[in-house]
Amino acid sequence: MFNMIRNYLHLIIKDPKRKSILKIIKEAFEQGYKWKCLPFHYFTRFAYRKNVDPNSYIPNQIFDKYLAHNNLKEYEYLTFDKVVFYSILNTFNIPQPRTIGSCYRGVCTVVDPINKDNNHSFSPTEYLSFFKYLFTQFNIQNLFIKRANGFWGKDAFTLNYLSYEQDKNQLQLLNNGYWIIQERIKQHKILSKINSTSINTLRIDTILNESNTPHLISALLRFGRKDAIIDNVSAGGYFIGIKENGKLKKTAYSFLKTGGYEIDEHPDSKVIFEDIQLPYWEETKELVLRLAKIFLQTKAIGWDIALTEKGPTVIEANTYYHIGMSEIASGGYIKNETFLKHFDFFKKGSDFMSSPENIASI
Repeated sequence: MFNMIRNYLHLIIKDPKRKSILKIIKEAFEQGYKWKCLPFHYFTRFAYRKNVDPNSYIPNQIFDKYLAHNNLKEYEYLTFDKVVFYSILNTFNIPQPRTIGSCYRGVCTVVDPINKDNNHSFSPTEYLSFFKYLFTQFNIQNLFIKRANGFWGKDAFTLNYLSYEQDKNQLQLLNNGYWIIQERIKQHKILSKINSTSINTLRIDTILNESNTPHLISALLRFGRKDAIIDNVSAGGYFIGIKENGKLKKTAYSFLKTGGYEIDEHPDSKVIFEDIQLPYWEETKELVLRLAKIFLQTKAIGWDIALTEKGPTVIEANTYYHIGMSEIASGGYIKNETFLKHFDFFKKGSDFMSSPENIASI
């Protein structure tokens, strides 16, 4: 923690766009007093920079309490377990990557409903046989494998039908934990132009109001760097806001912990972001609003959506998602009238601002 704070302070002090030190101290103190918690969000949202209004943002600690109040904990597994989530989407015919199998503590099982032999399992000593079976049985060239209960794309890897036999070290990861095995999707050419090695996904946040009417709160695009297989910002990627008409905004960001960079073009492909029109934008909005009504027990969700040549496809649902990324991209949740109305309704029925245990620590 000390090293992280020291690194943050170094980046902030060296930032040419920062406000004066006195103003930063004053505003940070005001935010801490206003929200009754450590004002970490003031720095991670870049509110210390000139022309950024700190009153546009809500602290992670407070938003987490909002989520805990609105998202029923006993139903978290519906989205957290990616195999369960896949099964639900399959029931509603929601577009998603083709899920071929799962692996739990080394035992791999075929789960694709098209396959009649869906009880076929392989022991840890039969990994090569298992993947040979998948590649040949389903005529697949590339697989994407990730933890079925993981975060931030940690440990995710790909397998190619021509080289999987040389990936024994990666396959050993399957000895531990819970994994989902999917056919790797082919993204739309517009997104491949930005970065072709990672699947560059949209993060779209929705909430359900008191009458369970869904609303879109924030939308952004994440993209990776050259040779990265994931677009996760925590792994060195970037994110950029999406306008209401589905066009990209001008500037993309990295997290403060990875440098707090602002860029107007991709550092590798040199593609300029501003006003790139995302394909299937109206269909994507309709999809996430439909999804929100399927998961009524969870009032606020961050949806990860990929865009293919055939339309949007659902990657994941996040019940405890990174609001910092969403706030920077959208200009702040507190500036969103729909969210603010819902948040005010929540505050009236909650004592989170006055209860001592709600003074958060980092």
